[in-house]
Amino acid sequence: MLIPTEKECFEILKKSGSESLKDHSMRVMKIAVAVAKKLINKGIEVDIPLVTAAALLHDVKKLDANICHAKEGGEFLRKNGMSKVASIVEKHALCNLNDSRFVPLTIEEKIVLYADLRANPGKVVSLEARFEYIKETYPTADEELKKLYNFAKDIEIELIGEDTELGIELEIQDTKKGE
Repeated sequence: MLIPTEKECFEILKKSGSESLKDHSMRVMKIAVAVAKKLINKGIEVDIPLVTAAALLHDVKKLDANICHAKEGGEFLRKNGMSKVASIVEKHALCNLNDSRFVPLTIEEKIVLYADLRANPGKVVSLEARFEYIKETYPTADEELKKLYNFAKDIEIELIGEDTELGIELEIQDTKKGE
């Protein structure tokens, strides 16, 4: 299994004990695919099946990680024959950016990182709103958060320019009613 289908991704989430993250993963996937389609429409080559699988599996080890869920998720996927997906998953977490091996470089890696940053419970949010939430959660990491925000903003501009709406809010529907 090089790149799993959506159905296979859901089975992997279930088997790994991360099924409770399905709604978040679906939201990240829908944002990632919307961004990928915008890029394709601009003539940029993007591997949508790879983006889809990586977005769905990006938090596969979040609930049982010892140190860094992104690195551990990448290791888990690589051990299960999904090295291309693993490479993206291990590069989606901001905590890894101080290690050059885990900085997103490919368009697919950047898309999944960006989509995860835009996905909050029940809605799609701006980077500004997401980083306000992160800052409230980790108030002592202010300087580091400024660097991370600037990095994420550079990716946003590279991927979608100044038009951060993308119509994503209209394209994303929650998978559960009432959420």
